[in-house]
Amino acid sequence: AVGVLGSIAVQTAPLEGVQNAFQGIATDADGMLASLREGSLGMVTDRNLMENYNQAAQLVGKTFADELPDAMGYLAKISASTGDDMGYLLDSLTRGVGRLSPMILDNLKVTVALGDATARAAEMYGVEEEALSKAQVQAGMMAITMEALAENTADMPDVTDNASTQMAQFGTTMQNMKDEIGMMLLPMLKEVMGVFS
Repeated sequence: AVGVLGSIAVQTAPLEGVQNAFQGIATDADGMLASLREGSLGMVTDRNLMENYNQAAQLVGKTFADELPDAMGYLAKISASTGDDMGYLLDSLTRGVGRLSPMILDNLKVTVALGDATARAAEMYGVEEEALSKAQVQAGMMAITMEALAENTADMPDVTDNASTQMAQFGTTMQNMKDEIGMMLLPMLKEVMGVFS
C-alpha cells in the first residue's frame, strides 16, 4: 500500500507546478477551472485543462487562454462524432493556433488557411497585413477556426447524454481523484526525499 501511494505521489509531482502556474496566470483560477470543466463536459482531467490553459497563455496570450471554454462545446461534438479524445482535440486547438499551423488544426476536422487568418487579423485590427504582429495573426487564426468549428458542428446533436461522454466523464473523475490523493501525499514525499538526500 505504501508503495502504491508513493507511486501515486511521484506521478502527481509535476501537477504541483502546473497548478501553481495556472493559479498565477488565471485572474480567477477557481472560476476559470470551473468554466473549463463545464465546457469540456467533464471529459478532460483538471490537469490537462490547466496544462492547456497554461500552454495557450504562453504560446499566444492570456486572452486566447480565456477563450478556451468557448471552443469546448464544439470539441465535445467532434470528440463524440469521431471518437477522438477530448484532451487531444483541446491540445490540437492550443498548439494549432499557437503555432499558426493549419496542419495541426486539421486534427479538429476543419480546414483553415494561414492566408485567411492573416486577412481576418488585418480586418480585425484595421492594419495592413505586413504590419500585423504574430499575436494578431494568432487572433485571426482563432477567429476563423471558431467559425469553421461552429459551421462543422451546427447540425450535430447535443452529446451530453452519450454513453461515450459518460464513460469519459467517469474516467476523468477517477483520474482527478487520483491526482487529488497524490497532491495530498506530496508533503510526505518531499519530507522522505529530504531524508534520503
